[in-house]
Amino acid sequence: MRLVPLLLLAGCFSPDLPNGAIPCPQSTCPDGFYCADDGKCWQDGTMPPPCDAGYHRVRGVCTDIDECAAGTATCDVHADCRNVPGGYQCVCRAGWTGDGKTCADIDECASGTANCSPDATCTNGPGNYACACNPGFAGDGRTCHTDYVQVSVDGDHGCAVRSDAALFCWGSNALGQLGLGPGVSRALAPARVGGAWKQVSASLGFTCAIKSDDTLWCWGDGSCGQLGNGAGGGCRAALMAAQPVPVVAPGATWKQVSTSPQFACAIALDGSLWCWGQNASGRLGLGDALPSPNVPTRVGAANDWSAVSTGGAHTCGLRAGKLNCFGANALGQLGDGGVAVPYAASPKQIGGASSWLAVAAGQSHTCAVLGDHTLYCWGDDTFGQVGAGAPPGPQTAPIPLAGTFSTVVAGAYHTCGRRIAGGVACWGRNRSGEVGDGSFAERDAPSTVSATVDLTELAAGSDVSCGLAGDGHLYCWGWNGQAALGVGRGGPREAPADIGNGMWKSLAAGATHACGIRADDSLWCWGSNERGQLGVGATGGARDAPQPILPGTAFVAVAASVRNTCAVAMGGALYCWGENANGQVGGGTPGGTQNVPLHIGDAYAAVALGDTHACGLAGASLLCWGDNTYGQLGLGPGVGSQAAPAPVSTGWDAVSCGGFHTCGRRGGELWCWGYNGAGAVGNGDVLGAPVRAPQRIGADADWAVVTGGESHTCGLRGASGARRLYCWGDGFYGQLGNGTSGGAAILRAPGSLGSASWSFVGAGYLRTCAVRQDGVLNCWGYNGPNGLLGLGTIGDNPVAATPTPVGSRTDWGQVTLGWTMSLAIAKTGTPLGWGADDVGQIGDDATYFETPTPLN
Repeated sequence: MRLVPLLLLAGCFSPDLPNGAIPCPQSTCPDGFYCADDGKCWQDGTMPPPCDAGYHRVRGVCTDIDECAAGTATCDVHADCRNVPGGYQCVCRAGWTGDGKTCADIDECASGTANCSPDATCTNGPGNYACACNPGFAGDGRTCHTDYVQVSVDGDHGCAVRSDAALFCWGSNALGQLGLGPGVSRALAPARVGGAWKQVSASLGFTCAIKSDDTLWCWGDGSCGQLGNGAGGGCRAALMAAQPVPVVAPGATWKQVSTSPQFACAIALDGSLWCWGQNASGRLGLGDALPSPNVPTRVGAANDWSAVSTGGAHTCGLRAGKLNCFGANALGQLGDGGVAVPYAASPKQIGGASSWLAVAAGQSHTCAVLGDHTLYCWGDDTFGQVGAGAPPGPQTAPIPLAGTFSTVVAGAYHTCGRRIAGGVACWGRNRSGEVGDGSFAERDAPSTVSATVDLTELAAGSDVSCGLAGDGHLYCWGWNGQAALGVGRGGPREAPADIGNGMWKSLAAGATHACGIRADDSLWCWGSNERGQLGVGATGGARDAPQPILPGTAFVAVAASVRNTCAVAMGGALYCWGENANGQVGGGTPGGTQNVPLHIGDAYAAVALGDTHACGLAGASLLCWGDNTYGQLGLGPGVGSQAAPAPVSTGWDAVSCGGFHTCGRRGGELWCWGYNGAGAVGNGDVLGAPVRAPQRIGADADWAVVTGGESHTCGLRGASGARRLYCWGDGFYGQLGNGTSGGAAILRAPGSLGSASWSFVGAGYLRTCAVRQDGVLNCWGYNGPNGLLGLGTIGDNPVAATPTPVGSRTDWGQVTLGWTMSLAIAKTGTPLGWGADDVGQIGDDATYFETPTPLN
């Protein structure tokens, strides 16, 4: 039958029309027809039942309503609408939290979920956040590196000034030359010297530097009067200053200082030159070889000195563009064309040129750059340090070198210069790789340094060379005895090593192994490997030095547990490896071991490991896998172990796994689940039954940090800068920090540790460590036979049942606790460890360390 057009009047409808053919109530249904819930005319007695909510009838069939497409959904403007059968879901977008109908901004900075560098400041914004490197650092805020502006090195130590005027020194401190105070034998990585500084000069056994207020200070060996403070002299009685002391020069202000073994010279702001210390061979330029003053003494009456460089026993400087030298001349190092006079006790102009740009004095040779950028060298050429390719022997007059140079520095027996065209060349003795060309071969002519970046500011010491890149990165190469390169222990480096790459961004401690992410985002692991937990492609065999994992891949997070490891790469790829008996590797099949990183999934932002289970965040979605004996996966009753990531729920900001329990944060709320025999879940349950699904703990919504230990939990509440510390669960060894221990020391709900402010907390195997707001590290709980608390003692007793300061450092940043050792990072990026080291988990050849010790 032909359908009647809809615009016909009701009187024209035919009673023979099929059901659902006529819309209503726009049109009136004909006799015998009634308007149904789908807005169509149906015969009396055949009307369909109403469709369920979220459905409407289309051609007689109940069909899902797409509220998202129709615009009838009531999602928050910061949420995405997702249609589902019979309804819709509202999901808050990244950076927002809530039920989707209402979304609130996540303060990633306050919650600790922001992926900013530890050396950056986080600023929250609507739905996002921004990272900006702190003063003294450079980078994009997600990754920051130390921004150095000046460097000086000698044979066994070095120092560098950061862009924020902070001074750092490293290497041997046997004579106090690092300025770090008594009791410090050496620093494997740059350690800060108090104060604000603008220029430093390091020499054998001592250091001098100019502060930002233009005052001059020295420290270290002062037996020859080289500290300039009125003490010492004659190089007889031992004299040492372990911290900076001011030189005795009332009212003087300074612009440059240069040090050499046993003496120093400096230029005042008025252009006058002053020297002090050992004066043999007239090296101080005072007109005679004696006496040896122990305070700055003026050299002549000129006020036009612009640069000075001290060598082994001679000194050269620039006066109004003219080159002047004085001191020893037995090997022609003064460059005056002869050696008839063994030394010159007063400044002597060398040649007639008046356009010299730079000068550098080595042990017994000298180099200088003329105004046309020609580089000249002279003096001792035993090792080719003059660089002219001439036969070994003294060169008593300046010899031009091929090419053009902008600057030059001289070590004891080698020389380095920066070419005008870019790039650095070195030459001379190369027994420790100080030439930096990838070899240990002596060079009698400039050889290009194997650097992947252009180095500008240069420095050279006895067997060490350093350079600064334009972005503030510091590179050093050569001898590394006494950690002279600032990159930890190890042998010589025949090519530039980035000192910043010796720093660490994060560490993760397992039972007897550890992993960490360095400042360049590379991942390294070390320690025991009996279940492949190092990820090095082999099972068994401990490693006491860090091993690279997936070289060339940048990582943002790493977690370690009893015998397995997981890490998140930049971009979100998740990798896991090690023990897999309970499916905790997450590859889908339980059993066996995985000794190379296995790609588990993508879009992950964080990962956490328990003893036999794991959880990760993919966006705001929480997924868990591995052992579920105690409900630690949070998947609800009746669910067994999972060998692949299983979704729990969405809306999560952070997650932390304890031994057999898990806790997380949702918009500042604290949720926990899993094993609760000792109250680690914190829900107040006196029976301690397992909690198999996430359960909110308390009504507070200001939780910023949560960390799970073996059978206890700790967290921080409150705003940044004023966070309070809470712990709960098993306190048998005093790990709750509330002064109690023993079998009755159990808290089944969060308990406050007082009104102190804290910035970081880490709960581990039977103990806890936390960093106070003032940067002091405190530990408490089980000390064990290896000094796990870092307090300088070993043995289980006495138990530290309250927060106890670890040493006197005030620059701690974060801490991670394994079963047998503890690891922490100072704010400078320096990694330290204490506890057992029997399988190299602290990275040294020792049994244990009862106090924090720098890692390799």
